[in-house]
Amino acid sequence: MKKALYVVIILLIVVLGGYYAFTQFTYSEGNRAGILIKFSKKGYIFKTYEGEINQIGLGQDRKGGLVNNLWISP
Repeated sequence: MKKALYVVIILLIVVLGGYYAFTQFTYSEGNRAGILIKFSKKGYIFKTYEGEINQIGLGQDRKGGLVNNLWISP
């Protein structure tokens, strides 16, 4: 009975750890240029810096209108 309980606990830890690893970490790096609008430090366990920049220039929406080119870091 104890062996089955240990196996279930280890399996639960592995599944939760895998889910956390695939949902919380970024896998790309790069740079963007623009004007920094917002900058904050977020995270419960691993603190990360996140922000928003306004890229110079205007974009175009689906209806053909002009919109501000805002980039939000996840």
